[in-house]
Amino acid sequence: MLYTAASWVVPINNPLNPNSNWFTADADTFVVGSLVGSQLQTASEEGEPPVLRGEEWLEIHFDDSQRADPAISGWDADPDSDNLSNLEEFAFGADPLASDTVCVEVESVEGFLQFRCLRARAVAVLYHGQVSSDLVAWDEGGSFVTLESASPDALVYRDLTPITSANPARFGRVRVELQP
Repeated sequence: MLYTAASWVVPINNPLNPNSNWFTADADTFVVGSLVGSQLQTASEEGEPPVLRGEEWLEIHFDDSQRADPAISGWDADPDSDNLSNLEEFAFGADPLASDTVCVEVESVEGFLQFRCLRARAVAVLYHGQVSSDLVAWDEGGSFVTLESASPDALVYRDLTPITSANPARFGRVRVELQP
């Protein structure tokens, strides 16, 4: 089995051994490894980090019995009851078995709603900015919202409808889906 992880500039918990951390020297280095018997053999590689696929993420976070139960490990499941599906936990770099939150920062920039969300690095997920005036109907796509900037850690979207007295309420969110 091949275990891969995204680039890190700070230590990250090793999901195979919670008492140890993986380190890399810079953002252009990544760690790959394979399980040989009970030993994890790793190597540092230069270049773009590999993309973490959904199946690999499920193996890291859930044991065999949990993966066999879609109520626990299904993409729509929420085993920690924090109102984030496993897909959202994957997309935003959260832990599916520990209650946490995903923060979306919202501000008005030059009369337009702008919102920023953190995302997991190098995961096989598509992100879609959505906007609404009533929290019921959500619009996405180039006619409604634009991606202002993207970094490995965050996305910034801008609503294309100005905040005016005719449109005083504007809301933003990010919809995620597994990358095919």
